[in-house]
Order: sequence, then structure tokens, then C-alpha cells
Amino acid sequence: KGWEVTTVHLECLSVEEQFRAIRSATTLVGAHGAGLAWSTLTEKQVAEIQVVGFPCRFESHSTMKFRGRYGIVPSLGSMVHSSFANATAKAEWCLLLPKLEKQNRKRAKLLTDSDRELLRETGVPTDVRKLDVVVDIPFLIGTVSSLD
Repeated sequence: KGWEVTTVHLECLSVEEQFRAIRSATTLVGAHGAGLAWSTLTEKQVAEIQVVGFPCRFESHSTMKFRGRYGIVPSLGSMVHSSFANATAKAEWCLLLPKLEKQNRKRAKLLTDSDRELLRETGVPTDVRKLDVVVDIPFLIGTVSSLD
């Protein structure tokens, strides 16, 4: 496609250097977290891709207000995927995430006993900040292409 990829380790740059790097980006890819806060300073046409530690395309509640050219890339993290007995168990776990998030935000009891048991059985953290991300590069490239 003729893309030029520049990897930037924001933690190694001054705030001014971070700002310049972000302002020159055409696509911003980052793990779920504070680094993506820079997306609020990008140009409107910049594509924003959030990589999450979950094995599914779940977007946790965010006040980031990502723009229209936005995608989510799930992790290939071996710890996450090996925790599920089969694809059905993984799919059921992923379906619980929106319900769990809503429960946490509203401080209401929405999960059933069987829901809680499924979450316990896998041992996978339900807080995306506690999971490492491993990126499937072909999937990431496909996500970027779909936004172009």
C-alpha cells in the first residue's frame, strides 16, 4: 500500500516531542490506556486504533470520544486464549464483558451466579489494564486498510 510505519515510544520522548510525533501521525495505534489520550490532539482525519488485551473486540467504557475512523484490535495474548476450554467458552466470556462493565458503572448486580462462575473459571482478568497485548499484524493491517 506504500505505507510508512514509524514506531514511537512516547515514554522516551519529552512532552514537546510527543506532541510533534502525534500531530504528524496519519494513523495512531496504541494499547488501551493513557497513550491514546493524545488522540484528542490529532487531526480529524487521523485513524485511531485501540489494541485491547481482551480476546474480543470489546470497547470498555471510554470518555476518549474516538472519532469516526476508529477500530479495535483484540489481543492474541497466549495467557488470555489458553484460559478458555474452547471457542464457545471464549465467546460466552466476551458476551459477559458489556454486562460486567455496566454492572461496575451502575454499581448494580446484573451478573448471575453462572456468569460469575464463568468469569472465575477462566481466571482471565476483566480489567483490560491488567492484560498484556500481543498484536496480530495481518489483522492490524486489515483494520488500518478498512479505515482508509
